[in-house]
Amino acid sequence: MRERPEPEAAAEAAGRAISQAATHLPRPVAWLSVDATDTRPGRLLAYLEDALARHVPAARQVATCALRAGIQHVESAGLLAESLKGHPLVLVLDNLERLGVSGGGWEVLGAFLHYLPRTASAVLLSRRDIPPAVHRELDPTAVASLREEDLAFTVEEAADALRLNDNSTIDAAEAVSATGGWVTGVLFEAWRSEEHTSVVGGEADPLHGYISSRILGELHRADRDFLVTTSVLDEVTAERARALGPGMPAKHLQPLRAVRLPVVWSHGGRTMRCHPRFREFLLEQLEHRDDAQLRRILRAHGGLLAGEGHDEEATEVLLQAGEVAEARVCAARVIRHVIERLDLPVAERWLEAFGTVGSVGHEPAELTTARLMLAWARDDPRGGVAIADAILESGVREEVAEASQRAAALMIYCYAQCGRVEDVDEILRLADPGGEIAAVRYGLGSIYAACRTDTPPELTGGPFDAAVLVAKYWFGHLTDLDVSLQSHWARRLPPRGRSARSGRRATPAGPWNCTNGPATRSPTP
Repeated sequence: MRERPEPEAAAEAAGRAISQAATHLPRPVAWLSVDATDTRPGRLLAYLEDALARHVPAARQVATCALRAGIQHVESAGLLAESLKGHPLVLVLDNLERLGVSGGGWEVLGAFLHYLPRTASAVLLSRRDIPPAVHRELDPTAVASLREEDLAFTVEEAADALRLNDNSTIDAAEAVSATGGWVTGVLFEAWRSEEHTSVVGGEADPLHGYISSRILGELHRADRDFLVTTSVLDEVTAERARALGPGMPAKHLQPLRAVRLPVVWSHGGRTMRCHPRFREFLLEQLEHRDDAQLRRILRAHGGLLAGEGHDEEATEVLLQAGEVAEARVCAARVIRHVIERLDLPVAERWLEAFGTVGSVGHEPAELTTARLMLAWARDDPRGGVAIADAILESGVREEVAEASQRAAALMIYCYAQCGRVEDVDEILRLADPGGEIAAVRYGLGSIYAACRTDTPPELTGGPFDAAVLVAKYWFGHLTDLDVSLQSHWARRLPPRGRSARSGRRATPAGPWNCTNGPATRSPTP
């Protein structure tokens, strides 16, 4: 008895139906296709925010500013959803199976859907069941669902499809019975009935076997190699393919347009995007290449992504290729944004690949700043001091403090929390007296009387606003804590400082905690 194939095609059929229906909707449609790298909650929020902001300007920078202010991913997702209030919109989220079975991506999505106003609708497309944790966030009276059985072929529909696919010799009723009406399964019954299971690449996955024998097997070898090599690209053009090394890419694209392939052509046939399952097969074939060739392709892909301004993706690809030095350059340009959106595990993994704290004196100042930011985010001033001492030993602490106001502010914070007063004074002397330095200096007044000043600095909208607010609290300036018109990130909060998730009134908070420092008494208001 044959096992029924997994229902991979339900989401594909639903996606095509929704794409066609969207053209007739009276409301704008925002569409986000989730990629494998979007499992990181901060990255998913960033792309979700960008997709929504194209149709609802009020959504622009809502989640981004909230994350920079230290608001967690789930709460930031709630704020983003609330920014859509009063705007009629349909949001389609495709390829959600790539978020896995659980994790931070689903938690963010669940919170976003929970706070989505009734003026907006969301359509979720996945080849796997949506996790129960997301369902619990939704109002069951406002949810409708389509499963694979709703999209399954009837016997009549299967007969029509088999006839159109030149497989009229297959009994439609038997095919539906064997596959439960699964669309792709019905069509692949023809392949299986001809006992092509011995085809290389088809033993473990009938779909892969079909692709190997019926699609790639009918192409010229050079065209097959071209498809496999360019599978690292989400969109294939002659220019992008040329960056990977294959010769004369335009001459490969031209014959491929004349072949029935599971791809989508756009821009007048100059851009090719492979169907997700087809691309998965091609990527699997790419992994069979020898290590030197695979590394060369990945290195070229990383360089292409960097040249296109996709430094985060380039960092990941270059690390996969073992090109640590090139990855370090890309990471230096983007790691601050990764940390600000609170994807801390990503930044930690990168920095671990780049070397230990002892090597920070030989890296870009942006990465040293990132190490200090992670110590600050973990409320680990001793770890921050270790980093500052490492660059002091390397002879570059003065250079870093003068070049990066944020690095200087973070070193001041860590040294102050550990009672290193002389080092605090030295960094204050070196640093550019800008907004972040002014904020951290004002916060020092809650620990050291010599730093006390009666005039608080202007809020910058950055993370060091927390130091100013906490210091105001300790100084007793309680009537001066309404920052809704002063702080850029505070304007993104709901009225009167209520949390989107809890409904409780927000209070000044942050890593500036004077009980961790050398002071033994509470500052006097």
